Amino acid sequence: MRNRNRNRYRNSIRLPAILFIMIVGGLVGARWIKEIRARHETMRLSTEVRALDHDVTTLRRDIKDLTSRYSALITEDTLKTRLRERHIEMHDIATETIISLQSNAPTGFAANLDH
Repeated sequence: MRNRNRNRYRNSIRLPAILFIMIVGGLVGARWIKEIRARHETMRLSTEVRALDHDVTTLRRDIKDLTSRYSALITEDTLKTRLRERHIEMHDIATETIISLQSNAPTGFAANLDH
């Protein structure tokens, strides 16, 4: 009877089985943490790539705008040179010499009274 009672309260899981479960759990947990870190790093890098793409798009637009301004300046200089070659002088029109007539027509009529 004594052996039977002693075996009844004895731990049914042995030490090697407990160690095996702990080692497997540790390995599975470590792998899971690596997967979470990899996913987090992927999301961080994709956010950084989107920000860089936005910056590249902004820079390309700025370069295009500056190129257009530069070509406009060159065009203005070329225009001024051609006007000088043809002896054409351009003068500003004083705003007090301009009258505007309003009518029921969809477009207005304006005239310069200077000349």
